[in-house]
Amino acid sequence: PSPAAPNQAARHPASEPAQWPPMIARNIPAMAPEGDTASSATADKDGNMVALTMTVRSMMGSGVTVPGTGITLNNGMGLFHPTESDAEPVPSHPNRIEGGKIPINNMNAFVVLKDGQPYVTGGGAGGRRIMTECIELIVNLLDWKMDVQAAVDAPRFHVEQKEPSIVEQAFAYGIGKELEQKGHRIEAGRPWGSVHVIVVDPKTGKQHVARESRQGVSAAGGLVQK
Repeated sequence: PSPAAPNQAARHPASEPAQWPPMIARNIPAMAPEGDTASSATADKDGNMVALTMTVRSMMGSGVTVPGTGITLNNGMGLFHPTESDAEPVPSHPNRIEGGKIPINNMNAFVVLKDGQPYVTGGGAGGRRIMTECIELIVNLLDWKMDVQAAVDAPRFHVEQKEPSIVEQAFAYGIGKELEQKGHRIEAGRPWGSVHVIVVDPKTGKQHVARESRQGVSAAGGLVQK
């Protein structure tokens, strides 16, 4: 990993020690097992980058395999907005079920450019939380100037459609209480998601790679010189 910018990581709110009360910590639900999304990213010595995420949405997708191919079809129709009843969709929601529409897509493989050149690439797994975990990773890198591994390890939060906002147990309890005082609803949860990232130093061409410590996975590469 590359060196962290002086004092930048220390100023990140999520870098403060977690202090969730024992009763809250004991009641945090376990993280659901994941295994239906695969994401990878690569970069070569010439500065080219590729990020790829693929999914069948749920385990074994639709349960239908194309004969003679071994390809399992997904069940992405389930990504449309939930219905008000078993028969009728929510009529006003932009993600409602309609002919010719594609449902919300939470896959978020990315390449970030700096001065027109590939600079950061990565992606992740974790259902709809892919969107927030990836943008939080990018913010940690670009705005907070964090070390690449620290940017991946930083506690995450997620909210969609309406609160409560879900934060990882490692998220600073004091920050959570401040948000509650501002009117937000906060719930703590166990770690989630699985992201990976490659950052290329534009001056030296060295690649700095970070792995997802939450899932015990590893990253290959790093320190490739032009």
